[in-house]
Amino acid sequence: IEPSAYKKTEEIPSHTEASEDEIRDLLMQILYHRIGKEGSWQDSGKSASFDLRDEFKGYKCFAEKSLPYDLPKDVKLDHTSDILIVNEEKKKYISIEIKYRSAVTDQFKCRSYDMIHLKESYKDDLLGIMVYIKSKTGIRIEHARSICYPFDYFFGIPSESRHIPTAWDKLTLAIVEFLKK
Repeated sequence: IEPSAYKKTEEIPSHTEASEDEIRDLLMQILYHRIGKEGSWQDSGKSASFDLRDEFKGYKCFAEKSLPYDLPKDVKLDHTSDILIVNEEKKKYISIEIKYRSAVTDQFKCRSYDMIHLKESYKDDLLGIMVYIKSKTGIRIEHARSICYPFDYFFGIPSESRHIPTAWDKLTLAIVEFLKK
């Protein structure tokens, strides 16, 4: 893990309010600089993707990618992760959800519902991560964390810290640990 490899970009100045799309793009860049294969970045925004380094061979990271899950009575639904890391050969997945300054609990409840069913469908082959970027408004980090109990990891990051490389270290470490299994 190379936390210092990420450099602040001018695309998202730290003094402005961000959107979930901007946070997703920022996190995609951070992951690319830390665990991505150099030169593999493709497209941008919701179509962005890259391969992971050779030590994580077979894994690819996507923005806004769908993963199906089963409901009782033979019903299937799709959940679109904000960021999805996939190894189709191993059938292993990392689903990363991003919430930014949410003022209502419903957004966290919806994602937790999907995570319950994703975990039921994929068991230990899926790592679920919730990232809550907390601004001055929105529900408290502790409240959001309590709703997000189905996720394997919950990371609450203050909005003003999102451009500090070390703010993302624990998230990157959790991903790397899963990838090495």
